[in-house]
Amino acid sequence: MKKIKILFGLSVVLLMAACTKKTTIKEEYNPPQPKLYGTWKMVNNSSSTNESYYIFSDDGSNYAHYLAKDQYGFKYKDAYAFKATDKQINMNYYLYNYDVISDTLTLYSSPNAFTRYVKVNNPTFNASNWTGTLKVLKTMDLPRAVSSSTLRPFGIDGDYLYLPGNNGLGDYVYKFNTLTKQHVDSINVAYGVTTCFKSPNLYYGFDAINKIYKTTGIAMPSTAVSSNSVDYTRSLSVNASSGVIYAFVQSGQLYSGTEGSNFNSLFDFSAYNLNYLVYDKNDEFMALRGGIISSLKISPAFTVIKSYDQIPNFYTYLFSSNGVDTWVFGYNNTTSTYQLLKVSLN
Repeated sequence: MKKIKILFGLSVVLLMAACTKKTTIKEEYNPPQPKLYGTWKMVNNSSSTNESYYIFSDDGSNYAHYLAKDQYGFKYKDAYAFKATDKQINMNYYLYNYDVISDTLTLYSSPNAFTRYVKVNNPTFNASNWTGTLKVLKTMDLPRAVSSSTLRPFGIDGDYLYLPGNNGLGDYVYKFNTLTKQHVDSINVAYGVTTCFKSPNLYYGFDAINKIYKTTGIAMPSTAVSSNSVDYTRSLSVNASSGVIYAFVQSGQLYSGTEGSNFNSLFDFSAYNLNYLVYDKNDEFMALRGGIISSLKISPAFTVIKSYDQIPNFYTYLFSSNGVDTWVFGYNNTTSTYQLLKVSLN
């Protein structure tokens, strides 16, 4: 009888152990459907002419490339790490449900909020050729007496830059040697200024109502180039072949003239929200807009020729170019410093 009780007790213990045993349930991983991969154009039902695309590459990189072109033709791009199942995409810190039906991709940010894209078969563009390449050739911290508040587009003469600055005693233009990283000369000017160099002359445009001036080398500006005042000049440039001087002003107007002439408005850029504009070559101009450099034409009609890559972790506030060398000024988010960078554009 005692043996039977022992066996019964053992059975109860085993039964209880079986009832308390933990069971692990493995959730099946559903990889993204192959039909998610490819190039998708956003369906735009409004009258806007903006374009945007997503490219989901099946190359193992787990990056989605976002490409955009606005109504004027300016382009930009970005890339977001993403993870996807057959129903959801986690991208750019957002979680979307999605479905693909035929050639249409729908991204749902909520049940009633979604964006639709149509597939682009055999696209002629990709993330690499959507914008031109920009390569950093040289990096420098801002020279003494040159600050983010006083710097304007500046003249370039080989290894020398003509930088506007303020040393606490007034506004100056400094001739700066980029090899030794030292100022080699300076002059005091009446107002904040932008400069442009075309050998042997240095041209000056002021942050005020004033004429455009020139000197031979760095000297006190006394010889007027324009017969009229050009208000609040933001950047200056010269077509070395024709001798035409271009002044881009605060209102967004581009003025042009030759030495000793009246400068007249050539083109109104106020609708395009440009930060700066300079002449480049072959009737082409270079513009800065929202931290992105673009080349463009204004004749026979306004046309964006190419927009260039942004520098990673760097925001460009201004740029200077003489058609050969190009420098940008901006903020390095990695080092938390303002810097001057010499760059090449292709």
